[in-house]
Amino acid sequence: MKTAIIAGLMFLGSTLAAQADTDIYNDMTNSGRGGEALHAAAGYCAQRWGDPQNGEETSPGFKQCMIGQGWVFQLTQRTAAEARADAEAEQEAQQQADDDNQAELNQMWEEQRDDEQRRNDEATQDLVNQENAFAEQEAQQAQQQAIDAQNMANAIAAAQ
Repeated sequence: MKTAIIAGLMFLGSTLAAQADTDIYNDMTNSGRGGEALHAAAGYCAQRWGDPQNGEETSPGFKQCMIGQGWVFQLTQRTAAEARADAEAEQEAQQQADDDNQAELNQMWEEQRDDEQRRNDEATQDLVNQENAFAEQEAQQAQQQAIDAQNMANAIAAAQ
């Protein structure tokens, strides 16, 4: 049965921080080796490949080196603070996307409102133009009737 050994890979005093990723390795030799052997293997691989960095994936070269030391990588566990920070970042990204969508909707609404106002203004101007044309036509008809009446009055006066 493989023994799962949890190693914080904060070895060699490189990352003694309050938040750390925890890489989990399984002993491939089934010999019951403990944390000291794991830390020794991790120290060896860190000298060749550099320490794994918090928040970054453990490099393939480091993992391959650990296999050479008899330890196979299983997974990386992240601290609750890192998971919370990721959730907050995701929430902020979603809020930004929502804000962007709302801004786009507001712009579309304003454009529609402006288009409707423009159409209303054009329709109002068309009505004013029609009323003016009708009033001008009535004025011309009235003027023509006055001319016709004057001509008739002149013709009657001339006939007498």
